[in-house]
Amino acid sequence: MGASNWPLQSWKSSVMEGGTRGPAFIHSPHLSNIQGNIYNELFFVTDWFSTILTLAGGRIPKGLDSYDHWYAFSGYSKPPRDKFVYNIDNSKGVFVAAIR
Repeated sequence: MGASNWPLQSWKSSVMEGGTRGPAFIHSPHLSNIQGNIYNELFFVTDWFSTILTLAGGRIPKGLDSYDHWYAFSGYSKPPRDKFVYNIDNSKGVFVAAIR
């Protein structure tokens, strides 16, 4: 069934919090002004792309399901994401999806 993510509900790969939430960290000497911050906002794995692309000086393509969180990480703006749809799967004849 997958590994436990206790105390979150359910197991890895499920649509419950135990299957979708996980820790992450960022480290760089260029982040000294936000050292020690904890970001408890909604962040989807695709958001890494836009956040890192923006830091590298790139432009986020239109229509991409990815948000730049850098200014929210830094405390200068509100988090850009308030929901996402994930784990859409109809391959086994039973439709499974979740909205967070």
